[in-house]
Amino acid sequence: MTNWQDEAEKIRPQLLSDLKTLLAIDSSRDVAHQTDEFPLGPGPAKRCRPCWRLPSATALTH
Repeated sequence: MTNWQDEAEKIRPQLLSDLKTLLAIDSSRDVAHQTDEFPLGPGPAKRCRPCWRLPSATALTH
């Protein structure tokens, strides 16, 4: 059985770095700059983009 606490501790520095990156992005809704691709504006899209790569970057894809 996988001990997820131990697995998380192994990648703690990367997780904290990713969290800092995500928190630094302004994710306020910006309808003045919305497009079909970014209906809530560019901020929320920038916030989500780093999340899409996290599972592969941290190898937590079990």
